[in-house]
Amino acid sequence: MGVRPDPLAESLGLPLERGRLLVDAHLRVPGRPEVFACGDAAAVPDLEKPGSYTPTTAQHAWRQGRVCAHNIAASFGDGERQAYRHKDLGFVVDLGGAKAAANPLGVNLSGVAAGAVTRGYHLAAMPGNRVRVAADWLLDAVLPRQAVQLGLVRSWSVPLDTASPELARVPAKGRAATVTPPHGQPEPGPDVAPGPVRRTDRPTEGDS
Repeated sequence: MGVRPDPLAESLGLPLERGRLLVDAHLRVPGRPEVFACGDAAAVPDLEKPGSYTPTTAQHAWRQGRVCAHNIAASFGDGERQAYRHKDLGFVVDLGGAKAAANPLGVNLSGVAAGAVTRGYHLAAMPGNRVRVAADWLLDAVLPRQAVQLGLVRSWSVPLDTASPELARVPAKGRAATVTPPHGQPEPGPDVAPGPVRRTDRPTEGDS
């Protein structure tokens, strides 16, 4: 599903299953009853399919969150703990635009049908603001793409093939550029706003 566990899990020294924290049906780490884990960070046994683990999809993550919160409260004496059990309903994946893939209740869909099911599921799962989101989707479907968009992230700045995906990287293109403040200007800091800077990776006038 394009989801990988956070590398932080590997640094905890706890039992892992393919990078995910191994937990029991009550979402507790074996041997550490005070530690709970759920969602993409946890390998949760699938009680509907003995011997396997639940997929890292939203339908499991938010349900596990509810059970996890309930069991944490139960560990303090508020109620009885519960085992996590949920029959997988399939998956929906929005691939952008009119493209999508879906497998609701085991039925493989593609094309327009998959897009309709995917958008419908996501719209129903939203806690609010459904009318505005539906209107945005409709406008995107009938109008051309905007010439100016803000907040776009280049694919190479969020790598998934490294142990630290949270660290952005920039592709190397020749020598790295550095900047230095003009003479007499202090280095930028928490109390100093950055001012004009001079590039030092290119020759200045008069240099050979």
